[in-house]
Amino acid sequence: MAERLECDGMLCHRMCFRCKVCLINLRVENYARGPDGIYCKNHHKERFNDMSKSAFVYSATREFVCSA
Repeated sequence: MAERLECDGMLCHRMCFRCKVCLINLRVENYARGPDGIYCKNHHKERFNDMSKSAFVYSATREFVCSA
């Protein structure tokens, strides 16, 4: 059984918890969630710098974010 990670209502295999841009493996401490996926903090800042954090509202339901 693959190791799973739960973070901010998301469930994901640890190996699938990657930045949408650079594909680096992420940890709870170094990820940021965007409207269309998860990012490392650098790429999240690069893409969404002018958007306020309040623009990102997420459901409290658990969501499985990888398909593997």
